[in-house]
Amino acid sequence: MRHQTPSDNVVTDNVFRGRGLFGSAPIVVNSRGGWRLYCGEDRGYPFGSSADDGDNGTGNVVEPNRVE
Repeated sequence: MRHQTPSDNVVTDNVFRGRGLFGSAPIVVNSRGGWRLYCGEDRGYPFGSSADDGDNGTGNVVEPNRVE
């Protein structure tokens, strides 16, 4: 269960080598979007991912990074 949005994270000046499993992106921000199979497992609470399965992240900075 997520209690807060994934907001105000800083991912800068990194070097990512290779690709992830099945060619996935090296950096993924706010990836859930409320469609994962486990999203409904925390129903019934008035906060966090129970109230809204979307990530709703804001203010994230993901630059400059390199993928080799």
